[in-house]
Amino acid sequence: MKKLIKSGSILSILIIALLFTSCSKEQQTLNKMAGHWTYSTVKLFGVNVDLATLGYTSATLHFDVCKASTDNCTGVQTLNGTANNFRYNISEDAKSINVYNLSGTTDLYTIISVDKNKLVYTTDIGGVIYEFTLNR
Repeated sequence: MKKLIKSGSILSILIIALLFTSCSKEQQTLNKMAGHWTYSTVKLFGVNVDLATLGYTSATLHFDVCKASTDNCTGVQTLNGTANNFRYNISEDAKSINVYNLSGTTDLYTIISVDKNKLVYTTDIGGVIYEFTLNR
């Protein structure tokens, strides 16, 4: 009986450690994303496109500090001085973000990389893959 309890305890500890590890990646990514970002490049079909060509003289993104356990993280995208609030959540593997716009639409973004100074993500808009790079 003691052997059963002991092996059950070890299994419980391993499961709890696994849960913390999976949450850890999500929280680490949220922590890196928190703050103010400025769009630096946009790629279409692998080619850099000037933001001004797309009609943007200024483009920024701000993610509020958020906990992984929260389903409704918040942020603001500002394009040419017009602020657009949004809610979002990040996948447990920290590779994708669902953004819930105030208009009621949901957009899916794929995180390519994120560190303390650079964020790269992609999205499919009308069958075209856009790659966005932002810097602090």
